[in-house]
Amino acid sequence: MSPRWGFKAWLAATALLLAFFAFRVAPNLKVDGDLLALLPASGLDADAERAHRQIGDAFARRLLLLVGGETFAVAHAGAQALSERLRASPAFVDVRLEIEASKPAAVESRARFGLLTPADRTRLLAGGGDALSLQARRALYSPAGFAGLTSVREDPLGLFERYLNDAPLLRDAAIEGGVLVLRRDQHVWVVVLTEIRGNPFDQAVQPELALALDEARAAAALRGARVISSGVAPHAVAASKRARAETVWLGGGDLLACALLLLLVFRSLRPMALGLLSVGLGIVAALCCVHALFGPVHFLTLVFGTSLIGVAMDYALHFLCDQFRDPQHWRPIDAPAHIRSSLLLGLGTAVLGYATFATTSLPVLRQIAVFAACGLIVAAATVWLAFPSLSRPATLHGVARWNALATLLRPRSARAWIWLMLAAFAGGGLMQLQTADDIRLLQSSPPQLLAEEQQVRSLLGTAVDSRYFLLEGDSAQQLLEREEALTARIEALQAARYTAFSQAVPSLKRQAANRQLTAALYQPGGVIARHFSVLGFGPETATRLREDFASAPWLLPEDVRANPRLQHQAAQWLGESNGRWRSTVTLADVQDAEALARAADGLPGVRWRDPVSESSAALASQRREALRLLVVVYGLIAGVLIARYGFSEGLRALAAPLGASLLTLAVLGWSGQTLNLFTVLALLLVLGIGNDYVIFLREGQRESRSSGAPPISSRLAVGLAAMTALLAFGGLAFSATPFLRSLGLTLVLGIALTLTLAVFTAPKDAGPALP
Repeated sequence: MSPRWGFKAWLAATALLLAFFAFRVAPNLKVDGDLLALLPASGLDADAERAHRQIGDAFARRLLLLVGGETFAVAHAGAQALSERLRASPAFVDVRLEIEASKPAAVESRARFGLLTPADRTRLLAGGGDALSLQARRALYSPAGFAGLTSVREDPLGLFERYLNDAPLLRDAAIEGGVLVLRRDQHVWVVVLTEIRGNPFDQAVQPELALALDEARAAAALRGARVISSGVAPHAVAASKRARAETVWLGGGDLLACALLLLLVFRSLRPMALGLLSVGLGIVAALCCVHALFGPVHFLTLVFGTSLIGVAMDYALHFLCDQFRDPQHWRPIDAPAHIRSSLLLGLGTAVLGYATFATTSLPVLRQIAVFAACGLIVAAATVWLAFPSLSRPATLHGVARWNALATLLRPRSARAWIWLMLAAFAGGGLMQLQTADDIRLLQSSPPQLLAEEQQVRSLLGTAVDSRYFLLEGDSAQQLLEREEALTARIEALQAARYTAFSQAVPSLKRQAANRQLTAALYQPGGVIARHFSVLGFGPETATRLREDFASAPWLLPEDVRANPRLQHQAAQWLGESNGRWRSTVTLADVQDAEALARAADGLPGVRWRDPVSESSAALASQRREALRLLVVVYGLIAGVLIARYGFSEGLRALAAPLGASLLTLAVLGWSGQTLNLFTVLALLLVLGIGNDYVIFLREGQRESRSSGAPPISSRLAVGLAAMTALLAFGGLAFSATPFLRSLGLTLVLGIALTLTLAVFTAPKDAGPALP
């Protein structure tokens, strides 16, 4: 294709791309801030995986707020102001401050005869009816006896009262003035329970969510109260803000640095504009591809996309630096012929390096692979098709100075003892290198939020655990029976506190057993009749209660799902899907995880889930897979280099990125850094990107031997490309996201070492011609 027709084709394709971006992508572009996208699939079957996600989504929507003050009046006023603001926001579907709903529902009251706490069941099994009567009479004449949830006529022994107060939410909080209150260290904290409308990582939800939280905190502060929170939402909002900030200062700073570098070298706005054009179109194309294939763009893709600037700029630099080959007679239309092999080989190896991301099971990394590969291809196509028509020969200033800089990259040799020292350094560092695959290392929330989480945990006296049991059954009643069998083992172990739906709705089998256990209490002349007689009630009171016992209905799951008082337990009930019923038993204050895991042994339909350990194990598996993939990619690129340069010179060319990768790992080992999945993926990029320098130097030398001119332009292009890459990836080393810091540090070390080794392994100018 002629340059003229190539430019026209580029113009048409660019117009279509920009139109698609303006009318289809930009209005609908959503940024996903969910860090769970980093996690691999759990490995469960489809229905269980759906249940696993349902648990995570429900957990993410809950937000607990504690509003504190030195007095109850201050804390209550602050909680009221906060609740009013949250209720007015479309970001919240439920805000609960007042707890009148803690009263039992009518259906619960009628079915109360089959509801017992484990402690009361144990007492009744031991024949302790009279002891329960004595305990109830003592409680009746205490101050707390006047604030009960049940009446003496309906619940004379307080069995139902204790059952209601056994709810997990009420164990560490008292009811004062119709709200839940915690009193700690001369401070009063009012509990506000909320549920967010939608996923807090959804960019459509986050603006309203962030605004509502800020205004609610401010409203409470005006009344002298302080607000602390526990939940995913504040962390999601903080992560989104950080992502936007990093995208601006990392991406914008890298872009500005690259632009200034072009302006410094060429002293003209046109080269700078052309460089920004190729990078800009690459990013637009990358966003279009990701939007078309994945929908929302993950914020990590945007942050990592800043690295695209340093790589895509290589192609523009290689074209523009071709002017130094013959400053007096250079024509833009002649440049493609001189850089063709370098551009194609460099693009191929870089795309190959990025494409390795697509082989992992991590969705966000597959998205990064598409973003980078698409962006690089479009950036290179812009250089190839548009630059010959848009470029103009520049009046180069300080040619001698830039030639001197390029001379620093002239191939040279190193003594054998230097290579031996490097080998010893690499060997020692590799022996020191440790692996770290703990998914918790990805956490990067602001210290203030982490401190609030810890304070809430301390105030509540409990630590919610990520581990849980996933249960399945063929029917709702079978599922409840399996829950009860499991919770009995947990209670026997005394290794954790738990929350289960069967605490609110026992199985029909358990309710029948409870009624059988309490039946003797309601018999004529039994414990209940004697209890009422002592309290001064007539025999008709016991008779009526006995009739209620005989006609009491059973309590079923569908009877209480909508009861706000049981919202915490109801969230454990996942319901029916494809003929299977599922629920979870969540844990807190875990003391012996290994014993709890063994509690599921022998129980059908019960699985122990440890998301942190499972995800960490999956990351370790991915790291090992990536290491194997790294060997495969080295083999593929070795084949390309051998085919191009011959066997010995091809292996010599490969020695630069290979040696740089080993030395990078050695530096990490000696400095106490760890090896993880993202370090390995960075090494794959070191191979793909650093190989550009090897190729540019060799292809420039081949071109110089055919033309008789020194390969100044290719060396200068390599030097400037390395500077832009270091600027781009160096920013990642300062990211607040841990794995991006790991990527940035590895890439900076790898690229610098690759450039150095490329200079010392390249053929000498005076050597024999390359094949």
